[in-house]
Amino acid sequence: MKRGWWRRNAWGLVTVVPALAALVFTALLPNLDQLRRNEMPVADAGADGGVSIAGARVTLVELSQAQLTTSLGRPFELPHGVMAWRAVLRLESADPTHNDYCKIYLEDATGRLFETGAAEIDRAATGYATCKADPSPLPSPDATPSPATGPDAAAGSRVYETVAYFATPVGTEAVAVRLHFPSDPYHDYRLVPQG
Repeated sequence: MKRGWWRRNAWGLVTVVPALAALVFTALLPNLDQLRRNEMPVADAGADGGVSIAGARVTLVELSQAQLTTSLGRPFELPHGVMAWRAVLRLESADPTHNDYCKIYLEDATGRLFETGAAEIDRAATGYATCKADPSPLPSPDATPSPATGPDAAAGSRVYETVAYFATPVGTEAVAVRLHFPSDPYHDYRLVPQG
């Protein structure tokens, strides 16, 4: 007696269907974070342009197109169709060791988000940007500590700057920077340039 197609191929289907589902999920995985970022509630900065979270006050000092260099100080040539952006964040904290790490995104005029560490600029001297201040006496090039001025200086407050670099398609209009803190997984924070 001849067995039917379903009976002959039952074990094959048992292994192929989950493998196919895993393949589809893996293909969609990079887009899931982008989808989640666009759906996350966004808290805008206060009147002074900054946000306070995890013991630090973060403001966007500068958002501009970037001229990148290599680690040897030579001009870095961007790939065709790519432009680079530079965002300077100011971090104020009484105790930098308690600050939280964050992910930094560039937001364009259409709402698209771009992450730091893009492959198009990974050979440029861009460093690693985060909201975790580096209080060490030998700071990295992207996190430079300097003493604060004003009433907070007596309380031990410190001011740090971190510089984030992004790669976008040519013609992108950058309008803001978004911060995502692991300690607040339910919101992003949107900073716009002041002035």
